Amino acid sequence: MMTQPSVARLIEVVRAQLTETIGPALIDDGPRSALGMIDHVLQMIQTRSEREIDWMVLQTTDIIDLARSAVASGDVSSKVSEAVDAYEANRSGGLAASQVTSDYAHAAAVLSLLLEETVGTSSDTAIESRGLLEREVQWGVDVVGDFVLVAP
Repeated sequence: MMTQPSVARLIEVVRAQLTETIGPALIDDGPRSALGMIDHVLQMIQTRSEREIDWMVLQTTDIIDLARSAVASGDVSSKVSEAVDAYEANRSGGLAASQVTSDYAHAAAVLSLLLEETVGTSSDTAIESRGLLEREVQWGVDVVGDFVLVAP
């Protein structure tokens, strides 16, 4: 019996079964390579399932807070204010994966606009916007890890 049936734990159990039960039965390199790729994809899903909601909520909050600050300081045009208003109008506020993903997508549009409006400047808004983008890229790298695609 599984005492902690989280998505991450379920994937961990599936990965172990594939590696310990199926892996030794495979003798050809093609299927063994395919199993390695499957395991890596499952590992990425496991990592994302454990931290993705929290990460998207944090990133969304930081983007919208930065945009509000930039609007208040006059650092950006009214387009950013309108984008924040659109985010607020469409924001679900829920914690289901689909709701958080939708909110995050709207916030990402705000970040894109912040980056566009501050490109080539060294304002605090520009620096913080680039920092948020760098954090987003690093999250993607952390999730993917050392993935090498090998043809089966």
